[in-house]
Amino acid sequence: MISGSVNANLEAIIPLMILDSQGRWVSLDAVVDTGFTANLLLPPADIQALGIPFVGQQQAVLADGSTGLFDVHAATINWDGQVRNVLLLASHSSPLVGTRLLQGHKLQVEVKVGGAVTIEALP
Repeated sequence: MISGSVNANLEAIIPLMILDSQGRWVSLDAVVDTGFTANLLLPPADIQALGIPFVGQQQAVLADGSTGLFDVHAATINWDGQVRNVLLLASHSSPLVGTRLLQGHKLQVEVKVGGAVTIEALP
């Protein structure tokens, strides 16, 4: 199970464990975004600091219906106790966890400041 909390902006925040280029696990706080259908989104500065390798570019549709071209990076994360290799997008935003990572899991959010956020694998 992954546990987090709701912040003052009513965003569901969870810790995200990501492997840096030195083989160390680093924890970043990420917003759970059910409108984001990819795995992860990280700011370029975080990607550079972690040494996450670039693998290409990809077009994606944004929330307003427009499209954008995003750098894609290959990362290793610890997701609910399982080491997973995932592709992530780079964008000048807060770190985001998308629905591709949530697939096969149950998300519960107590939508109040300080409320509990839990993500559990489905049976």
